Amino acid sequence: MVPDRVVTACFGRWLQAAARATGSVRVPAPSAHDTGPLSAGRARWVRREPWGPHRAALMARIVYLFRGGRADLLRRIAGGVAPREFLYGYDAFVEAGWATAFAECSTGDSLGFRRLLRPCERAAATFLGISFPLSTCVAHWGGIRDADIVISTTDGTTFPLLVLKRMGWLRGRVIAITQGIYERIRALERRPGGLVRVRVLASLLREASQLIVLGEGDGQAVEDCLGHFGLPLVAVVQFGADHDFWTPEDVPSNNAILSVGSDHLRDFPTLLRAVGDLPLRIVTRLELPASLLTPTVRVASDIDDLGLRRLYQESRFVVVPIKNERRDSGHSVAVQAMACGKAVVLSDTPGLWDREFMRDGETCRLVPPENPEALRRVIRELWDDAPQAERIGRAARRLIEERWTSRHFGGHLVALARSLL
Repeated sequence: MVPDRVVTACFGRWLQAAARATGSVRVPAPSAHDTGPLSAGRARWVRREPWGPHRAALMARIVYLFRGGRADLLRRIAGGVAPREFLYGYDAFVEAGWATAFAECSTGDSLGFRRLLRPCERAAATFLGISFPLSTCVAHWGGIRDADIVISTTDGTTFPLLVLKRMGWLRGRVIAITQGIYERIRALERRPGGLVRVRVLASLLREASQLIVLGEGDGQAVEDCLGHFGLPLVAVVQFGADHDFWTPEDVPSNNAILSVGSDHLRDFPTLLRAVGDLPLRIVTRLELPASLLTPTVRVASDIDDLGLRRLYQESRFVVVPIKNERRDSGHSVAVQAMACGKAVVLSDTPGLWDREFMRDGETCRLVPPENPEALRRVIRELWDDAPQAERIGRAARRLIEERWTSRHFGGHLVALARSLL
């Protein structure tokens, strides 16, 4: 028996024991066919009258699997105080008439089986080098098992699904949105037994019907890293901003440069070395080097979406400094700022999501990564040439409207899902 089958076999026995002990989930045999209604308290189907002629959408059932927070996000979207891009196309399926539901980690889920599954989750996470929230799948199994397609929006929620798929318990197809899997694989390779771990991870990824990356840089990195394992097709579906929420507005300028982001690839030290004495506002939860903070730099960490939109609109332009890595980073901030009609200065890393339309001097400004001098020159150029910043900002808004809205993203995802039915 090869190592990946040993892993899944052990995992299956643990899950069956958890199901019997808690009575919280029914695990069907591979040949079982259950078309009953969803259990109360689990994922709920959302049905809308379809506007299109596609018969498949009338019959198809789809479940989104989120890490958490989407129920609250939906309430805020309904209240007009949040954008919809981090629904990752969920709303597009609802509008297209699919039977749609979502599942996420919730404090209302049974804590009993969570405690029982925790050792299994920790063991799998340690082996794969990635979070493994199996208990979320268990809590919402009534919805997941009946779905024709399950869309997982994070790598952590993907792998429990793929293990269930490997064991024959999940009949529906899995679409996996992956962000940064290349980094995780490189980290696994450096650990004891790294090649075996990577082989198991790649083997599980073959259970997915479709892998989705959000940019061309990520797509190439995944192909280079895992292509020889015979992975499913990798589709590039570029992330889009909610252009109805992120909008230009003629408001008084705060006469400052803005930079936003909290992921580990943000390169704020390079920005702080480059900005000089120009006024800079940073929104981040990262710890910044105190030695580089000057009186002209203001830092905030807790800004809601309405406040962030106001900061975009008031800024002179936006800088997104990224470390020189292959992972797509800074994507969401850049398209939000562009949708607000702002020029964006972006590090030209291997992870850049689109080289055809992110054109230096036309739709953005691209600078070499981790290069304070080059960044300083571009910042000073835009600061001294307001018409250039305004021209690039207008072109950026047009580009968002034409290619990178959340509706574009959702439409591409619906088309991919239809092709799998």
